Amino acid sequence: MIKEKPSLKNIIDYNTCSRANIFRREQGNITDLNSFKTVLRYNNYLKDEYSYLDPTLSISARGDLPNKEGKSSCFGAYDAKVAKMSEINGNKKTVHIISGPTTNFDYEPLNFGSDGCKNMEHHGIMDVIDFDWTNFTNKFPME
Repeated sequence: MIKEKPSLKNIIDYNTCSRANIFRREQGNITDLNSFKTVLRYNNYLKDEYSYLDPTLSISARGDLPNKEGKSSCFGAYDAKVAKMSEINGNKKTVHIISGPTTNFDYEPLNFGSDGCKNMEHHGIMDVIDFDWTNFTNKFPME
């Protein structure tokens, strides 16, 4: 596919796609759980050379934000989950979770009234999605 359309290498090639390049660059910035969370929610498409002014070509894609042509649509990364090995060993298991597209870099939360999402049915889901990280903890009997 890439041989016929070389322009797709930034989108579908495992080694050269935007996300691979961003992860490769950002991995050295991960020093603890919070910095890992930041990388998982990364989308600085307006300034990041690897995003090519396209909010869907970042780690936490946001199709509802306008791309360089001003187009948007309601899709992208809607949540993230991460766990530390020290927090999942033993009977008590803790997972850090967040729901909703990234708001890093001062992006507005996803709004079903925005251009990209205004025609999207969302029965039972609030109009604006804006949550913080939370922890889910459960105890499992070890066998």
